[in-house]
Amino acid sequence: MIINCIDNTPIDNLTKGSSKLVECLCQDCGDIFVTNYRNVGHNKAPYCKKCCHKHKKKRLYTKDQLKSISEKSRQNNLGRKLTEESKRKIGDGNRKPFEFYINLFKDYDNIRFSDEFEFKCDWCLIWYKPTKNQFGEMVRSSKQKIRSKTFHNLECRSKYRRENYPDTFFQKGHGSNIPAWNRGMKHSEETKKKISDSLKVKMDEIRPNMRKAHIKRLTMMKSDGMTLYPNNSKEESKMIDYIQSLTNYNIINQYPIDGYFIDGYISELKLCIEYDERHHFTYHDNNLILSDRDLYRQNRIESKYGLSFFRIMYNDVDDMVHLRDKFTNKLIELEDNKISKTE
Repeated sequence: MIINCIDNTPIDNLTKGSSKLVECLCQDCGDIFVTNYRNVGHNKAPYCKKCCHKHKKKRLYTKDQLKSISEKSRQNNLGRKLTEESKRKIGDGNRKPFEFYINLFKDYDNIRFSDEFEFKCDWCLIWYKPTKNQFGEMVRSSKQKIRSKTFHNLECRSKYRRENYPDTFFQKGHGSNIPAWNRGMKHSEETKKKISDSLKVKMDEIRPNMRKAHIKRLTMMKSDGMTLYPNNSKEESKMIDYIQSLTNYNIINQYPIDGYFIDGYISELKLCIEYDERHHFTYHDNNLILSDRDLYRQNRIESKYGLSFFRIMYNDVDDMVHLRDKFTNKLIELEDNKISKTE
């Protein structure tokens, strides 16, 4: 109940939204407290601050008053440095006790604890000390009553997925249905320019590493017994087989070099054989010109590894005699160069 107004103003004269301070008796605990009349007037049940939060009633402070109190508290703590003892007390207050995690993981056969927690890798069965992220992930999954797998490195996790999920993990388009976090987001022209400038990096150094990583992944898949399908066409296979019939040198199909796959390679002569289909060419003044991408790849390999190229056009099939003579002349030229270097 309202006892009286602080400035002795009659209670009956106060309006509904008055900010006059009044002295009240808490309806719950019986303590006397001071607040604005707007919080307790006109048949509002008067509660002190403690009881107000307890019963989830209307707060005794307005939004402006709470903002003012928060600002004062921030100004008082601004630049204040905590002692190591205070930091330790705050950390101990936020940290769960050791017994809490022991009870949480008591039914797990892949977790053991003495002085510290240790997890058991689900692939190589090695006991290891988890990182903070791994420990937090296990805590979240156990609270959700989910048996989370533990791996001490990314290689073990990748091998486990290949073994148990070969049809989904390496399936084409896997994960493509997951929407991007920035789908539908519109950027200003200035932001687009900044993003474009940040992505302009040395692609000549990045792309070979990407290709090498892709070849490494294919090699690992092959060693695991997974089926790999070659990308060469029927016409390419026929032409490589025909070239093989013209020489006694062994031609290696799909030879990897510098992040690329060469259609055919003769190691004794350091000769790269490429079959160029129609999409490898562009028209310029009614003439067929090899694409800049293929020219760049050839120049890069020739300058970096000292190899030579023999290119077969898709329309060379119409004149096999000319193709045979051209390849024979290339072999004679390379063999003469090889003999001259040895002398």
